[in-house]
Amino acid sequence: MTDRSVDRIYVDERIVQACRLIDGSNDTLTLEELGRHVGLSKGHLQRAFTRAIGMSPKRYAKLAREERHDVPSRGGKGLTVAYAIVPSSLGHVLVAATKRGICRVDIDTNERTLEKRLRDAFPSATLEHQDHELESATSRIVSFIANDGPWPLLPIDVRATAFQMRVWEALRSVAPGKTASYGDIARAIGSPNAARAVARACATNPIALLIPCHRIVPATGGSGGYRWGVRRKDRLLANERAYSPR
Repeated sequence: MTDRSVDRIYVDERIVQACRLIDGSNDTLTLEELGRHVGLSKGHLQRAFTRAIGMSPKRYAKLAREERHDVPSRGGKGLTVAYAIVPSSLGHVLVAATKRGICRVDIDTNERTLEKRLRDAFPSATLEHQDHELESATSRIVSFIANDGPWPLLPIDVRATAFQMRVWEALRSVAPGKTASYGDIARAIGSPNAARAVARACATNPIALLIPCHRIVPATGGSGGYRWGVRRKDRLLANERAYSPR
């Protein structure tokens, strides 16, 4: 049975926001700085973060720095990244790709926010806005979101540690309409005691929908949290359960 504390890891979206701030920063953020960003006091943030993630913010930041060192090409040096932003029923969707495959799918209500997050993710890459070249991928993704098409099994190109890649591949094996818990994924990759580390890998997933972390739900019931918003997650899960090919 999955650890109940692990299943509650995403309940407080402010902790998810703190994780994203740490993951996206090259500087060491103090507890006070993190707390100001997410609206929590230092003490509350320390306790809530440790309870949810299973480690302190300081330890989490250390692991994030080590992962950035292990994956030096994550900044996109030497890469050309094409991207397009399209409207959908979940908000604007940014789809970015290298020559090898999709490297980012992001969702937000604001197009400028999506572009900024793309630049932050690939600060050393050449970014090119190319709607036409990505039309096939974006149309398939938007159709899926609208419950008017199957889950798009598009090729992906992600920079990741070996552990992250194992988790993300396991996520892609969870079929549409099905769900799994962090513990299920940990067992699937042969690391049954690594549910918390699986949760962290889900939190750093750069490709919404195509790496389907929305299919991870608490073993104890409910939908849990989601990097792109719980309402979007509920909508996606409902669509997948209801979808039937014409």
